[in-house]
Amino acid sequence: MNLFLSQGFILYNIYLFIEKIMKYSAILLLACFIMPVTLKSQVSKTDSIALYVLEQTNNKMRSLQSCSFTAHISYDVWLDELGYIKHSNENKVSLKFPDKLKVNLDGDDGHKVFLYDGNNFSYYSYGRNQYSIFPLPKKDVVQVMDTINRLYDIDFPGADFFYSSFVQDVVDTGAKLIFLGMTDIYGKSCFHIAGRDVNGTGFQFWIAAEDYFLPIKMVLVYNDENGQSQYEATYSDWNLNPNIPDSMFEFSIPPKATKVRLVQNTTDQKK
Repeated sequence: MNLFLSQGFILYNIYLFIEKIMKYSAILLLACFIMPVTLKSQVSKTDSIALYVLEQTNNKMRSLQSCSFTAHISYDVWLDELGYIKHSNENKVSLKFPDKLKVNLDGDDGHKVFLYDGNNFSYYSYGRNQYSIFPLPKKDVVQVMDTINRLYDIDFPGADFFYSSFVQDVVDTGAKLIFLGMTDIYGKSCFHIAGRDVNGTGFQFWIAAEDYFLPIKMVLVYNDENGQSQYEATYSDWNLNPNIPDSMFEFSIPPKATKVRLVQNTTDQKK
């Protein structure tokens, strides 16, 4: 009896494995037929399967009512005497659409939090006990991330995946994009996609082979005057459509905190 149950368990797991392969093989086959009609003529330079997977990720991200995730970021900083030095930080991200945002960042550059409650954008540095708060015309989360990044050079982890133009932006760079196959990342089966744009910037995406096509990892390789620098992000702890109270995105000024003004980029003074 025990032998029978053991054999049944093995056969059942073989069945599940074959079913999974067939499911995502069908997805990839379908992509070959439907993706060429969804984008502009530049698609000929790219792999239709790669574009299909990224479009699925973008569509799923934009369909969410709310989400939270953790982003571990590493990036290179150039020092004349040492060359590129690796830095890192951890970001706890919470988004409530259409107009709520919170990013709690802790890393080599200090512990900070950024919030948008639908009316005001706030910044607070735990280490320096400094804050900045200013009204921001009512915008959706994606517009807020884009505006703050453009004006203050503040990066929001994972923001690209939520842009409605994400896939088309990749295509418009003249990028060559290729689906490299399936690979395992942190115990998850992932679509591995790689590309390079006309400026020589290389990028790779690892997208989970699951219903929501969640991003698991991203790597960017830049060519600059000092050689190649890298930016790497891994995404984990995804929580989709949680019930997040609005109060989580509100900022209260801590005791004895000093108000400061965020410095705008000199290349873009529009507000």
